[in-house]
Amino acid sequence: MSGIGFHKLYHYVKLEISGKHRERFLNLCRKRKYPIWDVRMGQEDVSICMRTCDYRDTFELQKRIDCQIRVTKEGGIFVFLKKYRKRECFLLGLTACLLLLWFVNGFIWKIDVAGCERLSDVQLLNWLEEHKVGLGTKKSMLSCQGIEEELRESFDEIAWTSVKLEGTKLTVEIKERLELPQTNAPDLTGSYDLVATENGVISSIYTRCGTAQVLAGDSVSKGAVLIRGSFDLVDDSGTVTSSCAVVADGDVKAKVLHDYEISIPMTYQDKIYTGRTYRTISVQIGSLRLHTDFFHKKYKATETICATRQLKLPNSFYLPVYFSETLQKEYYYKKKTYAKSQVEALANENWDRFLQKFVQKGIPIIVKNVKIVTDEKVCTLTGCVEAEESITKYKKNHDPVIQAESTNHEIEN
Repeated sequence: MSGIGFHKLYHYVKLEISGKHRERFLNLCRKRKYPIWDVRMGQEDVSICMRTCDYRDTFELQKRIDCQIRVTKEGGIFVFLKKYRKRECFLLGLTACLLLLWFVNGFIWKIDVAGCERLSDVQLLNWLEEHKVGLGTKKSMLSCQGIEEELRESFDEIAWTSVKLEGTKLTVEIKERLELPQTNAPDLTGSYDLVATENGVISSIYTRCGTAQVLAGDSVSKGAVLIRGSFDLVDDSGTVTSSCAVVADGDVKAKVLHDYEISIPMTYQDKIYTGRTYRTISVQIGSLRLHTDFFHKKYKATETICATRQLKLPNSFYLPVYFSETLQKEYYYKKKTYAKSQVEALANENWDRFLQKFVQKGIPIIVKNVKIVTDEKVCTLTGCVEAEESITKYKKNHDPVIQAESTNHEIEN
């Protein structure tokens, strides 16, 4: 029957009905639309629950029907209050607790971020904080749709967003683009050259706008002009009559050498645990934090592991109450010496991480050379990587002739 949970808040009675016509009594109650629940059929009796006000209206039915009805239990909020009417402090505390729960329900006490890959959770949480969306923010001041739109405008990496508010929990879910939108040329005016960012040997060049200054196979130094931000206008005889200023655009790749060197001392400080540990428990309510480590003797050097849980009620109802358990493990340092195989393996791990940076950026490696030299004091790894990569950046062209042509062209327009 609908609304049974609500009816239990009122004063209700549990009845035990016996006699030949007990089923008829139930049918008459249903006909008069009296709410009944917890119906239990026995061999000689029937047990039901109904509101006290409806039970009083059945006195007339009881006279007309050959059945016996006995009240076995009373319940409801009024019975509860009557039972504890002499315990004013308990009732006041219960009322204050309910009012406090109602008050904190109007704020956000937990924020979850999901779907981050290139972006980090900290970046999004800081962005939310800058836009006045954080722990303790009033739910009435939030616009989930507005947050979604501002997120997409602020981060080019985000393709889709979903912001949901459940209980006192705000969930921000994003999906990032597979590739960031790229523009070949910036929004520039005048004459700009494409210059080299590294020393290298040109492997390929493709010019979309401007005049190429190098060819495949040429060696270039850092800062050299690769594509000039202008092109020459010639007459029928091949004579240059003028130059037109443009923003250079094109793709230039070169073979670039990257040197790498790392030195690792043969001696190191090893962390040794003594086996002595100490656990503490703390409770945080809002910004107030209560500790239980007043009589703990401090260790000289410790490693601390902390686990925190937030108090949660059903239906994503999080409260600003946190329980933390901290484990402190005492340790000390002892001087040790690497074996040759250990230190060389450590050097190779650093070399592999260096190579992994090229893989993450999608830069193909053509040649790689590495050499390890180990003596009594230090292990030195030296390496060199030849990779094919783009080496262009924009630089303002300060040629006075080209600048004059650019000015004349702007005046004519």
